Amino acid sequence: MSLSDKKVNLVLKGKPFLVNYDILKISSILSDMINESLFEDNNIPSIPIFNIEPTIFENILSFLENYLIEPIHDIPKPMTTKVLSSIVQPFYASLVFNDKNDLNNDQIMFLIELLKAANFLGIKPLIELCSYKIAIIITELPMEKVKEIFGFNDNSSLTSDNS
Repeated sequence: MSLSDKKVNLVLKGKPFLVNYDILKISSILSDMINESLFEDNNIPSIPIFNIEPTIFENILSFLENYLIEPIHDIPKPMTTKVLSSIVQPFYASLVFNDKNDLNNDQIMFLIELLKAANFLGIKPLIELCSYKIAIIITELPMEKVKEIFGFNDNSSLTSDNS
């Protein structure tokens, strides 16, 4: 597949990312933000992106570049296996720590931030990948650890009390 010559400059926290327009079309949000008129006069449009750390975006960009070449295999719903590498290609499994399920807090927080950024940008296949991996991790953790990761204490509840 040949890519167009159109580039977009995305700016995250002052850090510029010059990205091919075709790659950005995978994101429903970015594809809605960027229209053909932005490329008139051979200008490179510059779009600020808020709420995403540049290090997280670098992983998203890597996902998008790979997805354009080889889309991720369909992820089954409901979860059928805890061996992610058996359902997706090696690149995608490695993006979310392969089949390692005893992740440290930093790795889990990375996955949560990656999921939030994918959701913010409307990248459905990455949302599904991160969600599947987080579901695998949650099923392996004791409830106390899940509460700690997601900020629930003994006085909080997943249900709201409307009293």
